[in-house]
Amino acid sequence: NYVIDNGGKRIRPALFLLSAKMAGASGDHLPKVAASFEMIHTASLLHDDVVDDANLRRGRPSSKAKWGNQISVLVGDFLWCKGCGLLVDHGSIKLLDVVTKSIVSVTEGVLLEISRQNDVEMDEQGYFDIIRGKTAALFAACCESAGHAAEVSEQFVIALKRYGMDLGMAFQLSDDALDYVSDEKRFGKKAGGDLREGRLTYPLIIALKQASEDEKRAIRDALIADHLSDEQFQAVLAIIQKYKGVDATIQLAREYADKAIESLSIF
Repeated sequence: NYVIDNGGKRIRPALFLLSAKMAGASGDHLPKVAASFEMIHTASLLHDDVVDDANLRRGRPSSKAKWGNQISVLVGDFLWCKGCGLLVDHGSIKLLDVVTKSIVSVTEGVLLEISRQNDVEMDEQGYFDIIRGKTAALFAACCESAGHAAEVSEQFVIALKRYGMDLGMAFQLSDDALDYVSDEKRFGKKAGGDLREGRLTYPLIIALKQASEDEKRAIRDALIADHLSDEQFQAVLAIIQKYKGVDATIQLAREYADKAIESLSIF
């Protein structure tokens, strides 16, 4: 109840329901299928908080902070299984296949992200591979599943999948930009979380491509620091702003959003 009451945007079930409506699907089972997507997403958040050692989630203490790692991992597993159970009861084998493949992609994306932690040599392609797996894959699954639920032809299903994938990319890019300029009271998390966890995201990649050797050294030191000081964060933020890393990230997010919209023209 604590996890569910903690809110969130509920964007994944909304994407499924809106896409299903657009594609012509109807039925009392659709909200239950939509709920499965939120359960699966919530499960991944519970696990993320353990992996990231995060004490805040949406402005409140995380489940990990309140109950510890063991409970968080097990409740995450529970929600994953319950979500898949809803798909079995109210969806179809095809939907279950799409969703389980997306869970594999999410896991691979997070593993890739962990393996590239503190890696200042990572380029844009490595970053795109990470966010395509850890975020965009589930967005794509929500939209693709709506096409299967509506039993539309393959070209419409593919269009929905592309829409979800590009929207997911835009979503994660925006989130990574906000991480450097966010207000903790408004967004429920402290600015610089990615840097503190050694994550090289797009604003930093853009800055590193243009930075001087001294600036690169400052970024590298911040990425590998056991405890990032506010002074270090402000210094890195100044470098990012100097090379317009946040602006470039928002611009790329807009480009992905435009691509997503274009995919819906078939409808």
